Amino acid sequence: MAAAAWLVTGSPAAAEIQTVSASEATKLAKPLQQQPVNKNGIWLLMVLGGGALFGSTVVLENNEKLFPAIYKANRAMSAAKNKQQVGTWELQLCGDSGEGAYCLLL
Repeated sequence: MAAAAWLVTGSPAAAEIQTVSASEATKLAKPLQQQPVNKNGIWLLMVLGGGALFGSTVVLENNEKLFPAIYKANRAMSAAKNKQQVGTWELQLCGDSGEGAYCLLL
């Protein structure tokens, strides 16, 4: 019944549509208000968010349970760096001449 009544009378939305001339529409149109945007706040948010994201990834990558391959690679790199530093010897000869102090690295 309701469908038959709807077909006879037309859609309810079509009954509410009114046509307005272009000149009347432009006469009633108002410019949009300029919305103030705090660009410094947005930049601060982006920089702090990026820093927080970077810091959290660094912390998470050093977690052995979450990223075991990265953790092992970092540990191997630090062990190799320590081994290289222990194997390096420097000989310093320092003295004092009449004109000033000097050091020679051999």
